[in-house]
Amino acid sequence: MVDASLGPKSMSLEQLKDVAQTGDLLLFESKGLPSKMQRVLTRSKYDHVAMIVRASDQKIVVFESLRETGVSTCTWERFLTKKWYTNYQSIAYRPLKCNRDAKEFS
Repeated sequence: MVDASLGPKSMSLEQLKDVAQTGDLLLFESKGLPSKMQRVLTRSKYDHVAMIVRASDQKIVVFESLRETGVSTCTWERFLTKKWYTNYQSIAYRPLKCNRDAKEFS
């Protein structure tokens, strides 16, 4: 389940693909001890963030920076297929609040 602000209290990972738009954020609460230590030190619920981009073919692409690979991309479909969501205690969805017309982003 994904915690969704400004909408339903939670949604499935599958439902997220129907509502996510370019610029929206995903906040992650990882399961590992180093991540827990990071959250304690930063006094944050989350320890990782990714940005969503809706591609021209309407697929969702997730941009994130990982220690091992640096900044990389992953399709939402691959994220689900590989079950990478199992690395996280929780995932929060935060939609971008702005005018989303083409002029705003050019």
